Amino acid sequence: MSTNACIAKRTANGWQGVIHHFDGYPSGLGKAIWNCVKHFNGNWARATEYLIDDHPAGWSSICEADFSKEPGFVEHGSHASNSPKCYCHGDRHDEPDMIYEGELEDTSCRWLYIIDQGVLEIYKVENAELTRIADASFRVEFEDDDWEMLDNHPRLITSKRVS
Repeated sequence: MSTNACIAKRTANGWQGVIHHFDGYPSGLGKAIWNCVKHFNGNWARATEYLIDDHPAGWSSICEADFSKEPGFVEHGSHASNSPKCYCHGDRHDEPDMIYEGELEDTSCRWLYIIDQGVLEIYKVENAELTRIADASFRVEFEDDDWEMLDNHPRLITSKRVS
């Protein structure tokens, strides 16, 4: 079973983002977003552009991806490649499919990651409720144990209703 999530950015109207199909929990996708920002030498704005604007159809998976490799989905054949697997390059050429604030409850997303001003906001989604569990500054180093701790023992910062 997959754990879907949304990778998003702040906009004038709230946020917009794309689907990420597999391993959407913090030790999977949270860590992968972190590694993507590191790949772009800490340039969170360029990483956001890559993750959302350059791949608007969304992702099968970026977990454990090598961001120096060409992104693309492989329909048949080896899925062992650690290239980022998007739905708009490779064997798939899906249309853009943005998710906007207010539409999250219509998806199967269990996590929401908003990249904004050098911070990764991490939300758990349950029963149409968003619970903000962490704000992770890209200026601080996170270890594997930190991501796993967020999977299992999220700390509540704030909670708000999905609009």
